[in-house]
Amino acid sequence: MPEWTKITLDVPGDLSDLVSGLLFEAGTSGIQVEDGADRTHVRMSAYFERPEGRDAAMAALDRFRGKGAGIGPAATAAVPDERWGERWRESFQPVRVTDRIVVGPPWMEMTTGTDGMVIVLEPKMAFGTGRHESTRLALRAVERSVRADDRVLDLGTGSGILSIAAAKLGAGCLAVDVDPVAIDNARENLAVNGVADRVEVVCGSLDAVREAAFDVIVANIQTNVLVPLLGDLRDRLRQGGRLILSGILDREEEALREALHRTGWGSPEVLREGDWIGIVVERPV
Repeated sequence: MPEWTKITLDVPGDLSDLVSGLLFEAGTSGIQVEDGADRTHVRMSAYFERPEGRDAAMAALDRFRGKGAGIGPAATAAVPDERWGERWRESFQPVRVTDRIVVGPPWMEMTTGTDGMVIVLEPKMAFGTGRHESTRLALRAVERSVRADDRVLDLGTGSGILSIAAAKLGAGCLAVDVDPVAIDNARENLAVNGVADRVEVVCGSLDAVREAAFDVIVANIQTNVLVPLLGDLRDRLRQGGRLILSGILDREEEALREALHRTGWGSPEVLREGDWIGIVVERPV
């Protein structure tokens, strides 16, 4: 029986999208994600059928680690061929995020009620598929906050899932991410969901956004990146506009509340799931 290679490493949760993107770009046939050594980390296992894919993945991880990214060492092991690609696909069952929103891969049949929303995602990013608490919290906030004809900024778009939801709610979106792999994945998912004409995609950071007066800004990224941006994000919202933040551990809530107060925001609404929170706050009029 032919053997595959499994690469396993611990990754900070806020870097999981970037690392999974690197692994898929190198040619993995699938990634399994489990709890890591603590609640801030996940353990990722990627399966490679070909040695050149394994070698490309190890080289990419070494380069990323050399930038001080904080990811752990990668362990490799030979594993028997047990239909890893098919088993990985089978693990991606549809996720019902709310009463209306269902998220799943393109090979699954998904249905909702008459006013429901199906989001189809090619799962090339481990945490951009609706399976992680922070993504689900952001989706719930988008469903409640975005209205038809709103102008939405999706900062750190990843798989594009939040822009897809906003566009299906009738908004026009600007989706931004610093990772070219994420940008490619987002464009693919926008096209599959039939909303590419409602979402402009830009590779870059907030500095690449020239537009202001958004109705909604959503950012599902790590707290240490969010806090320095709070003042700039406020200035890019119209008065009464809504800011949605996710990717925040519950232990960071007090510090984030203090940062919002310092930068002129009102009192936030806090959504909770597991060890994670989401924030919805309006720019004061």
